[in-house]
Amino acid sequence: MPPNLLTTARAMGNTARYINPNVTVRPMKIGVQFDGLNSRQKLYAYHMSRAAWLGARIIFPQVSPESSVIFDLIMELFRSCNGRWDELVRDIHDIPDVGEQLECFRAYAAVFLTNVGNYFGNPLLEHCLDAMLSPLPGNLGFPSDVAQSGYYPGDTRITSEEIKMEKRIHVYEKTCTGESETYEVLLASVETDPKPNPLRTDADVVLIRGDHSEVLQKISDCLADASEFVDNPTQRKYIDEYRQHFISGDLEMHKKSQRTWVKDLKPAVEVAFGFVEPYRDPYGTRAEFEGIVSIVDSEATRELTTLVRDSKKFISTLPWVENQQDRGGGRNGPFEKDLPELPDFTAIHALAYCSSIIFLGVNLPNLTSFSNDDVRQTAGFKNVMIANRNQPWDPNAPWSPRDAPFVDTSEVLTFLQHQYFASYLHITIHELFGHGTGKLLAEESPGRYNFNIENPPTSPLTGKPIQTWYKPGQTWTAVFGNIATSMEECRAECVGSYLITEPALLEIFLHGFIYNDYLGVGVGGLRALENYIVEDKKWGQAHDRGHFAMLRVLLAESDGFMTLDIANIVLVNKTSKPILMQGNLFLEGDVVTFKEYEPTVDGVIQSWAERNV
Repeated sequence: MPPNLLTTARAMGNTARYINPNVTVRPMKIGVQFDGLNSRQKLYAYHMSRAAWLGARIIFPQVSPESSVIFDLIMELFRSCNGRWDELVRDIHDIPDVGEQLECFRAYAAVFLTNVGNYFGNPLLEHCLDAMLSPLPGNLGFPSDVAQSGYYPGDTRITSEEIKMEKRIHVYEKTCTGESETYEVLLASVETDPKPNPLRTDADVVLIRGDHSEVLQKISDCLADASEFVDNPTQRKYIDEYRQHFISGDLEMHKKSQRTWVKDLKPAVEVAFGFVEPYRDPYGTRAEFEGIVSIVDSEATRELTTLVRDSKKFISTLPWVENQQDRGGGRNGPFEKDLPELPDFTAIHALAYCSSIIFLGVNLPNLTSFSNDDVRQTAGFKNVMIANRNQPWDPNAPWSPRDAPFVDTSEVLTFLQHQYFASYLHITIHELFGHGTGKLLAEESPGRYNFNIENPPTSPLTGKPIQTWYKPGQTWTAVFGNIATSMEECRAECVGSYLITEPALLEIFLHGFIYNDYLGVGVGGLRALENYIVEDKKWGQAHDRGHFAMLRVLLAESDGFMTLDIANIVLVNKTSKPILMQGNLFLEGDVVTFKEYEPTVDGVIQSWAERNV
């Protein structure tokens, strides 16, 4: 192996000690579902999966300046030894624990690849190379001495106040020339412009198209290849609209693609692409790229279809709907949509899920996406459950109280036995009724309201007519800024806990686990503290902020139902989350084959190396 790579490997081995080498790898199995596709659908899935994985090249620089370099380094190390990792240290005799360092490095690499970047909540920053050994900046956040963000690149540090000037989902860079300052809004697109386009009359804020141009061109080419194997014209239409959006950067084309996509009901191969949610932007508006390709599970979808069929009955029990039907608005009152068309809800097995977070459930277009607030209100949405994301309890598997460190030892076994199904149902409700309900009262255009402005609805909170609503052009994300995502996720989580007590809903799934669900809310709130950034007094993940808020309410208002033993809430209880491993598709002539890998850290690294992104 070249000496420079050997030096790098040794440096990374030292730094990687901060990663638990005993990380658990969980495979996302999908072989049976893939075999059920016909030859055209397999070709469609191949090209779409290729497009999804190429998106990693966009996510890496969105995370941090060094993530792309670290990825290339891991791939080069793998190829230099052809995956035979012991060869990396075969000639090293002056380091007694070199084998341990190699083991730590491989675990580090697997976690990095699964996370699509080098931040795992609130860790030590692993920089490349000199900065890899530096403890600061140590988390994602507004650029400072202790934090950084790939959404605000460049050598000149931009402040949070300056960022607020342009509430857009694009990357935002500050440059200085002499005494003048220019703010560059970088728009992701294939196309570029001869010169920047001023966004203000004084030209201090300019729009520059062409961010991620090369990668988006490759993604667009893969989408074009996939369009040759679609199952219906609707798929061909939204693929073309995806491509137009990626090529031009026009957000209206993305909205158009989503309006078309929600009409493609229960396809054999389900997909979702684009800059969807602001997972790691500290300001909470600039969206991270993700690509999802999956196969529908027909049997599991039947239960979800029953739930959707009865959804109007459950929606009528929500606090802002119950007893509101005669107070203006439609059949569900002024604060809820009429839902003339029921949303699609399917169980899927993820084939290629390229994202920093693999959720158990997804609701798209998501309300927290800056560009899609109005799409959900006017065109509808889809819900999907990722059936191969988690695994049911194995009664023959060994277990210990460490598997549920925040649960009283007397309840650990019961908690583990019901955790999968309780979580599955909770997130099912979270996606369908949490994200899928509620109406934004708005002046949709000058003088045109979606409620009776002459007799405004009565707020269920104050008992008085509402006094505020969304003005033309305003969106949920733009109004609430960096707390919008957390508020929406907390609302959806609360709906999950509220409706899980409905007997008619529980009968659909034939599982009784209300107590376990609420216990899970408490555990989720404690685990959320892992993503609280003490230095900045900020949350690193929107869902966790919502989970912790719910825990605080349960502790304060549950009349002793939930208690907290502070003596047991220590860092030693921080457990390593399993990392998820996905397989790959390969094309030989016109035949597509699926390859699974060993559920080990080496298998994770090999799977990424063979994606050739």
